[in-house]
Amino acid sequence: MERIALPHPRTSEQRADMITALIERGYANCITLSHDAGRMHGFSEEVKAERIPDWCNTFVPLEFSQLLRDRGISADFIEQMTTHNPRTIFEQTQPY
Repeated sequence: MERIALPHPRTSEQRADMITALIERGYANCITLSHDAGRMHGFSEEVKAERIPDWCNTFVPLEFSQLLRDRGISADFIEQMTTHNPRTIFEQTQPY
């Protein structure tokens, strides 16, 4: 799930709902959470504060994870999507 914290085309709440639905269908091992917040260069602080206030490096581990917990997603599933699934991708020796 890419671009978490950017309000378009989906809100963070809508993304949390989509992820919850996917987990309920058994896809937790296929989901990674990403936000591209490291690519914020080129935006003035005023623009970031006005248009993308949540787009920061702490949003996924703190605020977005809380949205998932509020929907009943366990800490184990959150750890799987933020740690184990990305590790599995990066440890592959062949293209996926």
